[in-house]
Amino acid sequence: MSKYVAFLDILGFKKKLQQLGQDAAKQYISAFSATAYHEWEQLQPKLVEGYIVSDSFIIYSRDASRAALTELLTIIDQICKKEFSENKILIRGAIAKGEFDRMPAVELSNLSKGLMVGQAYVDAYTMENAAKVAGILLTEEVYS
Repeated sequence: MSKYVAFLDILGFKKKLQQLGQDAAKQYISAFSATAYHEWEQLQPKLVEGYIVSDSFIIYSRDASRAALTELLTIIDQICKKEFSENKILIRGAIAKGEFDRMPAVELSNLSKGLMVGQAYVDAYTMENAAKVAGILLTEEVYS
Protein backbone atom coordinates (compact mmCIF):
# COMPACT_ATOMS: atom_id res chain seq x y z
CA MET A 1 0.00 0.00 0.00
CA SER A 2 1.23 3.49 -0.84
CA LYS A 3 2.22 5.65 2.14
CA TYR A 4 4.23 8.74 2.98
CA VAL A 5 7.58 8.00 4.59
CA ALA A 6 9.86 10.54 6.25
CA PHE A 7 13.47 9.81 7.11
CA LEU A 8 14.84 12.40 9.56
CA ASP A 9 18.39 12.54 10.84
CA ILE A 10 20.36 14.74 13.24
CA LEU A 11 22.57 17.00 11.16
CA GLY A 12 26.25 16.55 12.07
CA PHE A 13 25.70 13.69 14.49
CA LYS A 14 28.89 11.79 13.59
CA LYS A 15 31.01 14.90 14.12
CA LYS A 16 29.20 15.64 17.37
CA LEU A 17 30.01 12.14 18.64
CA GLN A 18 33.70 12.73 17.99
CA GLN A 19 33.54 15.86 20.17
CA LEU A 20 31.58 14.31 23.03
CA GLY A 21 32.56 11.55 25.38
CA GLN A 22 30.33 8.50 25.74
CA ASP A 23 28.36 9.87 28.71
CA ALA A 24 27.69 13.22 27.01
CA ALA A 25 26.73 11.42 23.79
CA LYS A 26 24.20 9.34 25.71
CA GLN A 27 22.71 12.50 27.22
CA TYR A 28 22.61 14.14 23.78
CA ILE A 29 20.75 11.26 22.12
CA SER A 30 18.47 10.89 25.16
CA ALA A 31 17.50 14.56 24.91
CA PHE A 32 16.77 14.09 21.19
CA SER A 33 14.51 11.10 21.74
CA ALA A 34 12.81 12.61 24.81
CA THR A 35 11.90 15.76 22.88
CA ALA A 36 10.59 13.74 19.93
CA TYR A 37 8.59 11.54 22.31
CA HIS A 38 7.13 14.56 24.13
CA GLU A 39 6.00 16.20 20.89
CA TRP A 40 4.53 12.91 19.67
CA GLU A 41 2.61 12.55 22.92
CA GLN A 42 1.37 16.15 22.76
CA LEU A 43 0.10 15.84 19.17
CA GLN A 44 -1.26 12.29 19.56
CA PRO A 45 -1.16 11.45 15.84
CA LYS A 46 -3.79 9.06 14.57
CA LEU A 47 -2.69 8.60 10.96
CA VAL A 48 1.08 8.22 11.33
CA GLU A 49 3.48 5.97 13.22
CA GLY A 50 7.15 6.37 14.01
CA TYR A 51 10.36 4.58 14.83
CA ILE A 52 13.55 6.03 16.37
CA VAL A 53 16.91 4.38 15.71
CA SER A 54 19.91 6.20 17.19
CA ASP A 55 19.91 9.69 15.59
CA SER A 56 17.32 8.80 12.96
CA PHE A 57 13.56 9.07 13.08
CA ILE A 58 11.40 7.23 10.56
CA ILE A 59 7.82 8.47 10.46
CA TYR A 60 5.28 6.94 8.12
CA SER A 61 1.60 7.33 7.35
CA ARG A 62 -0.95 4.55 7.45
CA ASP A 63 -2.16 5.51 3.96
CA ALA A 64 -1.57 8.11 1.25
CA SER A 65 -4.46 10.42 2.11
CA ARG A 66 -4.16 14.19 2.24
CA ALA A 67 -5.10 14.05 5.95
CA ALA A 68 -2.22 11.63 6.64
CA LEU A 69 0.25 13.89 4.80
CA THR A 70 -0.99 16.92 6.74
CA GLU A 71 -0.55 15.08 10.04
CA LEU A 72 2.91 13.86 9.00
CA LEU A 73 4.01 17.40 8.05
CA THR A 74 2.60 18.84 11.28
CA ILE A 75 4.44 16.39 13.51
CA ILE A 76 7.70 16.84 11.58
CA ASP A 77 7.36 20.62 11.82
CA GLN A 78 6.78 20.49 15.58
CA ILE A 79 9.57 18.01 16.25
CA CYS A 80 12.11 19.99 14.19
CA LYS A 81 11.20 23.26 15.93
CA LYS A 82 11.38 21.72 19.41
CA GLU A 83 14.63 19.87 18.74
CA PHE A 84 16.25 23.14 17.72
CA SER A 85 14.76 25.33 20.47
CA GLU A 86 15.35 22.86 23.30
CA ASN A 87 18.44 20.93 22.22
CA LYS A 88 20.04 23.09 19.47
CA ILE A 89 19.66 20.09 17.16
CA LEU A 90 19.15 20.66 13.45
CA ILE A 91 17.28 17.99 11.52
CA ARG A 92 17.77 17.03 7.91
CA GLY A 93 15.35 14.74 6.19
CA ALA A 94 13.26 13.77 3.23
CA ILE A 95 9.71 12.63 2.59
CA ALA A 96 8.77 10.19 -0.15
CA LYS A 97 5.56 8.52 -1.26
CA GLY A 98 5.27 4.89 -2.26
CA GLU A 99 5.21 1.35 -0.99
CA PHE A 100 6.30 0.85 2.62
CA ASP A 101 5.75 -1.71 5.34
CA ARG A 102 7.10 -2.17 8.81
CA MET A 103 6.92 -5.90 9.38
CA PRO A 104 6.33 -7.56 12.72
CA ALA A 105 9.12 -9.89 13.72
CA VAL A 106 9.55 -12.45 16.43
CA GLU A 107 12.40 -11.28 18.62
CA LEU A 108 14.89 -13.24 20.65
CA SER A 109 15.66 -12.01 24.14
CA ASN A 110 19.05 -10.72 23.03
CA LEU A 111 18.32 -9.85 19.36
CA SER A 112 15.78 -7.23 18.32
CA LYS A 113 14.56 -6.76 14.77
CA GLY A 114 13.29 -3.63 13.09
CA LEU A 115 12.18 -4.80 9.68
CA MET A 116 11.18 -2.10 7.19
CA VAL A 117 10.80 -2.53 3.47
CA GLY A 118 9.61 -0.34 0.62
CA GLN A 119 10.74 1.97 -2.13
CA ALA A 120 9.41 5.03 -0.29
CA TYR A 121 11.81 4.33 2.61
CA VAL A 122 14.73 3.87 0.20
CA ASP A 123 13.83 7.09 -1.65
CA ALA A 124 13.52 9.14 1.57
CA TYR A 125 16.76 7.72 2.99
CA THR A 126 18.69 8.28 -0.25
CA MET A 127 17.40 11.82 -0.68
CA GLU A 128 18.24 12.72 2.93
CA ASN A 129 21.77 11.35 2.55
CA ALA A 130 22.35 13.33 -0.65
CA ALA A 131 21.14 16.63 0.82
CA LYS A 132 23.75 19.20 1.77
CA VAL A 133 21.38 21.49 3.66
CA ALA A 134 19.39 21.55 6.88
CA GLY A 135 15.72 21.04 6.20
CA ILE A 136 13.21 18.54 4.92
CA LEU A 137 13.20 17.70 1.21
CA LEU A 138 10.19 16.33 -0.67
CA THR A 139 10.19 13.99 -3.63
CA GLU A 140 8.33 15.34 -6.66
CA GLU A 141 5.37 13.05 -5.95
CA VAL A 142 4.99 14.36 -2.38
CA TYR A 143 5.34 17.96 -3.54
CA SER A 144 2.61 17.47 -6.14
